[in-house]
Amino acid sequence: MPDSEVHRARTLRLKATKENRMRARVQVASISMKYRAVKNSMLSGAIDKAAFEKAYKLVAQTIRRYREEFADRQKGIEESWALVVQRQKAAEKYLVQDMDKVESIYEQTLASLADRYGKRIAYYQSLPTIENIQKLILDTEDVNGDLQQTSANCPIFEDGLA
Repeated sequence: MPDSEVHRARTLRLKATKENRMRARVQVASISMKYRAVKNSMLSGAIDKAAFEKAYKLVAQTIRRYREEFADRQKGIEESWALVVQRQKAAEKYLVQDMDKVESIYEQTLASLADRYGKRIAYYQSLPTIENIQKLILDTEDVNGDLQQTSANCPIFEDGLA
């Protein structure tokens, strides 16, 4: 998964968390203003203690419901983020497995080529450098001036003699 997708998911997570927090704050602020008004009414003697306790219980239930809603929304946000992280880890794991397989195939191919051509390459590398090519050509030419190919001057046949 590209870094841009992870960055986008992280940005959305932070944005959703901030919106969830703001929503909860607005809800709590509105109910707290109503609660404060009821409390002031009770303190001024406009309502009795039983009515205040009833209002308090309603406010407590409402706040509990707001907290549960906040927790549910936040749980959804965190689950979404956890899914992105899980996808990222799975992609990285797949990449590691894929690279291991590629490395294995490369090593097998390299070993196969070394088995097939290694001895030949080593043989050609061990051949002496010819200093006087004209002399070598003159030694192998026949009477007509044609080059004769014999097993004695063939580099592939190690044991061949003319």
